[in-house]
Amino acid sequence: MRRRTTSQFILLLLVPTLVMGLVLGRLLLHERERLTRAGALAAEEQARAVANQIQVAVDGFETEIMRQLTERAPLPLAELLAQLPAWAQTDPLIRHAFLLATDARVLWPDATNGLTSEDRAFLQRFELLFAGRTPWEPPATDTAVAASSTRQLMSQSLRSAKRKVGFSYDQNPTACGWLPWYEGRNLHLLAWVQRADGVRYGIEVEMTALLARLITAFPTSAPAGQALALLDGQHAILHSVGATEFQPALPKLATISLAPALPHWQLVAAGTGGAASARGLLFLLSAILCAILLLSILGGGWLLLRDAHHHAIEARTRTTFVANVSHELKTPLTTIRMYADLLREGRAKDEARRTRYLEVIAQESQRLTRLINNMLDFGRLEEGRKAYHPEALDLGTETNRIVAAQCDRLQAAGLAVSCEGTDTPCPAYADRDAFEQALLNILDNAIKYAATGKQLHLRVSASDHRAHVQVCDRGPGVPAAHQARLFQQFHRADDTLTARQPGCGLGLHLSRRLLRDQGGDLRYAPAASGGACFVLILPAEAQTL
Repeated sequence: MRRRTTSQFILLLLVPTLVMGLVLGRLLLHERERLTRAGALAAEEQARAVANQIQVAVDGFETEIMRQLTERAPLPLAELLAQLPAWAQTDPLIRHAFLLATDARVLWPDATNGLTSEDRAFLQRFELLFAGRTPWEPPATDTAVAASSTRQLMSQSLRSAKRKVGFSYDQNPTACGWLPWYEGRNLHLLAWVQRADGVRYGIEVEMTALLARLITAFPTSAPAGQALALLDGQHAILHSVGATEFQPALPKLATISLAPALPHWQLVAAGTGGAASARGLLFLLSAILCAILLLSILGGGWLLLRDAHHHAIEARTRTTFVANVSHELKTPLTTIRMYADLLREGRAKDEARRTRYLEVIAQESQRLTRLINNMLDFGRLEEGRKAYHPEALDLGTETNRIVAAQCDRLQAAGLAVSCEGTDTPCPAYADRDAFEQALLNILDNAIKYAATGKQLHLRVSASDHRAHVQVCDRGPGVPAAHQARLFQQFHRADDTLTARQPGCGLGLHLSRRLLRDQGGDLRYAPAASGGACFVLILPAEAQTL
């Protein structure tokens, strides 16, 4: 009798479960189709958003270049001939400069002083244009709006330039343009101005440096199973993001042309659309059915769901962390690679320029080292493996040493640094490296967010058996809405694709953990004169941690 009752109970459980499974399976097929369409639509929207960001970046760059070109229009020919090459040598976004006489003779690059291989290639590339066999301006229908705004900018820039240099004669430019030019299928960008006296001058854009600017418009990741790639006119991959490696054979979800800003260049979203999401939903529904059955039989399904929920949160946190770290590491690596390529290709023609490039590479390498140290310490702290080696320190001496090592970076950011109390002994008991890393993170934040305040003040003091280092700036400070979450991991006030300052939200969190683990603390308070104050606190003597 008991066996029969048990069989009936199991049957009563299995029948509704099977019916529910059939119904959910049918719904799942429809949902999978819907998710596929939704995934393709989302991929297209993301590609359009990135295309818009690229268009904005190119427009801003074009406006700035044309402004600088038109400001030079009133200059005498000799001074213009001297300024253009100097400008091209100091600006990494400019590959070549040129100057044509009224009879279309090339005044620069100057063949009489000998041409480099780069100069010869440049003149050969634009031979038809410089000889007048190809028009300088594209059809008016393609550039009507842009030409109107550019001419207005020219007029304003020229009037301002004339007031500065004091020219009395009229050399207003009669024409200007932003010309895409092709050598085969390779895109080159040329900006030019023609003065009223017939002299024409301009610059060729360094496409490698421009590309380094454009890739910041890309998101840190793409949906699962998808990839987003930037292709040139030869369909070569210039840059791509996504968990899936971009391959030409992948199904195309969306193709967005970047014309007219970058003719023949495309943004292509490819992958599986929403199929991967549908498979994930199938797994989730199957898990729910199994959980219902187990709950009816064992009464413990809610534990499985709770564990699954916790694992999902941890997985999302890890994914976000990896994505942010990848983006942060990619930024200095891109800069290092760009300047290394410029040095390797010999485009730095003088020693000063090569030295400046090497300084940038060294600074970005130091930044990369700090990022990696933060990531390693974060992992050790989360796993409880961080080891400290506390010792007796003079906090004033240590603060002076760290600030002196960072003085060049702080001054380059426009910050005037002053220290108070560093000459008076201030004993502390802490791990030297941990304190240095915490203070460096505070100084990095000052460089990123408080450079507009122009001043940074450090004050070392001691009270209540504790040593204090107060770091105050005169920047914009921390918005009130973000102060409560200031020390949370991964928290940033600006976490959008267009954020002006890089970061992954770990610096302040790590600094507080490093200090608290040693019996100290890190606190924030708004500065009395505007800006932000961070106080690093350490024990003055050994104690049990």
